[in-house]
Amino acid sequence: MPIEDEETTLLIADIQPYCEGFSIDKKIGIGGQKEVFRGSNSEDIKVVIKLVKIDYFWFGNQTIMRDVDAEQRALREIELIKNYSSPYLPSLYSDEIDYVVINGFTYLKFIENYAGDESLHDMINARGSLDVATVTKMINHVTQALSLYASDGIVHRDIKPQNIVYNQEHDRFVLIDGGVHLSPMNGTLSVDVVGTRPFFSPEQANGKRRELDSRSDLFALGITAYCALARMHPFAVGVMSKEQFEYNRANAVYPKLSADEYGERIVAIIDRLLQKYPHARYRNPDALLLELNKEEE
Repeated sequence: MPIEDEETTLLIADIQPYCEGFSIDKKIGIGGQKEVFRGSNSEDIKVVIKLVKIDYFWFGNQTIMRDVDAEQRALREIELIKNYSSPYLPSLYSDEIDYVVINGFTYLKFIENYAGDESLHDMINARGSLDVATVTKMINHVTQALSLYASDGIVHRDIKPQNIVYNQEHDRFVLIDGGVHLSPMNGTLSVDVVGTRPFFSPEQANGKRRELDSRSDLFALGITAYCALARMHPFAVGVMSKEQFEYNRANAVYPKLSADEYGERIVAIIDRLLQKYPHARYRNPDALLLELNKEEE
């Protein structure tokens, strides 16, 4: 496994020499092997510059090793962005991919159009629980993105508040970071159980990759919406073994949201998203969109 420490993270000064034509003004994210910066070109058009660390230092033999999975995730994310166009998904600023060496480590660099730098996670932390209208809008926008993926059998596999950003200028939410997506066309990563464990569906938790479809993403969206409304996770997410986690996710009963506090419709939608069995959830993102559109009529 790659080993990270604070000394290996990047500063604006580290990457500016490798971003000719852009002025970098803010670091907006870091997670796993990826570091994300905001910048702008000479016409003051905002962009997002992503650098994925594809080397790591192996303390066992004091050697820099290549992280093949990190590189593969980055390339899969780029390919996914190229293939789908939606206001609720990221887009590339250019098709150019660079490999740059910074502080002795190799990074894969690519540039996206700016989609926003405040994640849903940031919004929850800053404002507390979000209002029903905002959460409903988030569900709608993310579901529209998932509808495109589902039409080709793609499962995002990492729906969570950190992977949803808010674009204030256009008042919309954008689903990002599809590097661990599952596609019927291109296989999967060397590790089948990928994503962020607290947001796993029961079928994702038990590693049944062949059983995953868009309903697994909808389960994770239900957890995300629950967190945004209640500012708490519906399920136990403490330290536990793989076996304990699988059992917990398959059998846990979560505290129901109050219809008096949030309204019957949003509570019913989230409750259906969080059903243990996939067949009890919405059959696909389009079915959820139909339900959401009923609310707006």
